[in-house]
Amino acid sequence: VPDYSDYFTALRDGVGSHSRPPQLLVETSRGCWWAERGPCRFCGLNGPTRRFRTKSPARVLAELRSVAASGPCSLVDIVDNVVSPRFLAGVLPQLADRPLPVPLYFQARPPLTLRQIRLAGAAGARIQPGIESLSDAVLRLMGKGTSALENVMFLRRCREHGVGVSWNLMYGFPGEADADYERMLTLLPAIRH
Repeated sequence: VPDYSDYFTALRDGVGSHSRPPQLLVETSRGCWWAERGPCRFCGLNGPTRRFRTKSPARVLAELRSVAASGPCSLVDIVDNVVSPRFLAGVLPQLADRPLPVPLYFQARPPLTLRQIRLAGAAGARIQPGIESLSDAVLRLMGKGTSALENVMFLRRCREHGVGVSWNLMYGFPGEADADYERMLTLLPAIRH
């Protein structure tokens, strides 16, 4: 379990200045479960082995609850490349039933199921999904395993269920065409960010 006690002592002693409580970090897995099977083509994370490993749901829950209770914090940030399917199946439902006292933030692969999005909303989570593009052609070039429609549906469902989302659009990918972005320009104004 991450031990932030020295950090909180330093804050109480006036080391550094913070206008709000800090965000605390927790790691629930290493690697990327998607990359272990076939990484996104732009991925430079985790070195050549791409070996994925994850903590048990019980251990993850204990660590999250311990860190959230360890001192003043504004957010618990799961620093995994992307949360594992095991997290989504075994941890998220329990956090939805009994949320942490502070918001939770994690990265996930879209598309999550509607049930998973509802659970994230009930857990008070914010998500950074690996959307990267709203063009089917560019998503195929990237090896993302999703479609533009799935990405837009994911964003809509998150909004409907109170899940805050921050996401990125990547461009300059080898093989893309100007037409891919011209189509996106007609779509972007219709999406509430």
